Amino acid sequence: MDAPFLMSPDIRWVRQDTHFATQVQDETVVISLETNCYYGFGRVGSRIWELLAQPIDFGSLCARLQQEYKVDEATCKEDTIPFLQQLWQERLIVRVE
Repeated sequence: MDAPFLMSPDIRWVRQDTHFATQVQDETVVISLETNCYYGFGRVGSRIWELLAQPIDFGSLCARLQQEYKVDEATCKEDTIPFLQQLWQERLIVRVE
């Protein structure tokens, strides 16, 4: 986490491999093996987590979410950027160069 958090449509993100994740009913529970903290994601957060299994750029991520959840672009970005920033701050995702 040396560089500041930046977001643009072409920045690609992927999940870190330093965690354990499992599905519990409609939620995803993630345990960071690095920090020993755990996180719970609801339905949409779980879908974002699933999409982050492979490197994906922010533009494609939002396009998928817009299509799947019938949400407009502005709302998608407004809701997704803070979630990704939190994942990044907790070292659950990394930027792919």
